[in-house]
Amino acid sequence: MITIIIAGGSGTRLWPLSTPDKPKQFLSIDATGKSLLRKTYERVREFSQATYVVTSAPIAEETKRQLPEIADNIVVEPARKGVANALYLGIRRLLRDGYSDDEPVFILWSDHLIRDTETFERTVKEAEAAVQGGAKLVQFGIIPTYPSNQLGYIKKGGNQHGSNVYAIESWKYQPDQETANGWFESGQYLWNAGYFVSTVQYIMGEIKRESPESYAEYQAIVEADEGEIEEVYTHQEGAILDHVLSEKMKGAHVVACTFDWIDIGNYQDLYAVSAHDADENTIRGMARVFNVNNSYIANMTSIPVAVIGLNNVAAVVTDEGIVVVDKSQSRSVGDVAKQIQTS
Repeated sequence: MITIIIAGGSGTRLWPLSTPDKPKQFLSIDATGKSLLRKTYERVREFSQATYVVTSAPIAEETKRQLPEIADNIVVEPARKGVANALYLGIRRLLRDGYSDDEPVFILWSDHLIRDTETFERTVKEAEAAVQGGAKLVQFGIIPTYPSNQLGYIKKGGNQHGSNVYAIESWKYQPDQETANGWFESGQYLWNAGYFVSTVQYIMGEIKRESPESYAEYQAIVEADEGEIEEVYTHQEGAILDHVLSEKMKGAHVVACTFDWIDIGNYQDLYAVSAHDADENTIRGMARVFNVNNSYIANMTSIPVAVIGLNNVAAVVTDEGIVVVDKSQSRSVGDVAKQIQTS
């Protein structure tokens, strides 16, 4: 099986810890000191015949620094053109390296936290076996632990191709909270992790059938000579992968995942996965706190920082900026960061 890790990112949701030049996958959030990117690679390297990473030009050197053993397999987007085209660029490379278009390919993101690596590997192998057994494409659906209104969902149908593999009845986008509550109670809905196992032959056959414009972009990227790929890629429109791999696919399945998948999308999520002291605080760097509880405090500079008399906040100081936010409002950080970065 070949693995393609998508490692772009705009670095807004965890600003200023995460920035366009140092997006979330480069963050280390535990005592190992390893970044999310490094952890992702280490999760897949044992069962992958080859691993490719598709990243963007501004962060290519840092990506290579963190993954020196596969530096030659790091594919760099000349410009950011969306996840679909990033995938096409990765496919271009694996085909040029001589791999077959009917080889199982595992696609995943670089910036998710998964600590149960044993169950993760077992699930990937179950998805691969299902594809080899005729399932065509197997998406990864996380069994929900709460009724999220921030994630996409997959409604599972009948059980097929293995104990945890189901036909997909429908894809669902972010619901309102009442709907999310109902879906959670039903037990029929899974969070859409955005990972999948399939083959290039199937993926591109479905895209050709349902999205000729996107397939034309794929052809242009795959067929471009080395000397012209930058110009060809830069002039593509780009596509959202969910729009070309969606309900119209024939033969799509989902594997129900029991490993601990966490998309750290805001400071409340980051606090939840971090170690806490006796006052339920996470403190990183040179920071003094007094009468503070249930908070995430990070000072990544050499200047002293003090936080006094606050509860349930994230206070982060870096050379890029400062944010102080009630953790319950931390989903708004991305919107503010975009305004700052474009002002």
